[in-house]
Amino acid sequence: MNQRTQRTVTILGSFVLLYFISMTVLSGLSVFKTTASLFYLLLPLLAVLLLSLKKPRIAAFLALGNIVGVILGQFFGDLAHALYNALPALSAGLTVWGVTIVLALWLGLKIQRSEDQDSAPKNAA
Repeated sequence: MNQRTQRTVTILGSFVLLYFISMTVLSGLSVFKTTASLFYLLLPLLAVLLLSLKKPRIAAFLALGNIVGVILGQFFGDLAHALYNALPALSAGLTVWGVTIVLALWLGLKIQRSEDQDSAPKNAA
């Protein structure tokens, strides 16, 4: 299996694995189940697009941001609900999930841009 295929399988596999875990083992946790039932807002399609545009770092950070975001979203959503009873845990959790994904995409973009600039041919002066 070449490196590109391996990278694609790993990134998309992370979405599939998290989906099955969320719908079975962790189905009682609101953020896990809701994000899975929304198919992660079709983020796997964005990952495929990024991979086809040869932006593997951004796609990897998107997958990592999804996993970390769901975990942090569930934790902080439950915490917010426990501290401020009027705040729904799901609402706070989904907000944390979304913000985590945006931050991961931003970080992936910065790293990808840095790598692209480093690999760009230098003009001889």
